[in-house]
Amino acid sequence: MTMVLDRSVESAIARLLQIGGRGGDPQATARRLSDVYPTLRALSQASVHDLCQIEGMTKKKAEQLLAAFTIGIRYVEEPKVDMPTIRSPQDAYELLRDELRLLNQEHFVCLYLNTKNQLIARKTLFVGGLNSSIVHPRDVFREALKLSAACFIAVHNHRATRS
Repeated sequence: MTMVLDRSVESAIARLLQIGGRGGDPQATARRLSDVYPTLRALSQASVHDLCQIEGMTKKKAEQLLAAFTIGIRYVEEPKVDMPTIRSPQDAYELLRDELRLLNQEHFVCLYLNTKNQLIARKTLFVGGLNSSIVHPRDVFREALKLSAACFIAVHNHRATRS
């Protein structure tokens, strides 16, 4: 039994074909593509030349479509990054200790966490002078909102003193 691409995939392909293109009905072209290439695997393995044989497909659109497959394949193959979990002040300290302990200026850093207390992002929000670091709360919260963080930990070093 041949499995035809479902309508949501056809719609996504049509949206890709609309980008930067003129003329033709992208939805109709997507339907023709799914008639010739009934699976995503078959479509991803087609050449630019083969895709250009389909009515409504241009070289540019074929290249865009295959580029989308390349991005998708890289996404799937990309190694999953372990996000450290921070359960205590000691965990935060150990995460940043080596990086912050020898700095010659004051640094204000925020660790943004998800609902499982896993690190989403680490942002240095301000680099101060020799003995001060001033940051406005709106800067801290702006980043938290932008990242959809469940919580954050504010970290501040004291510059290293040298004899």
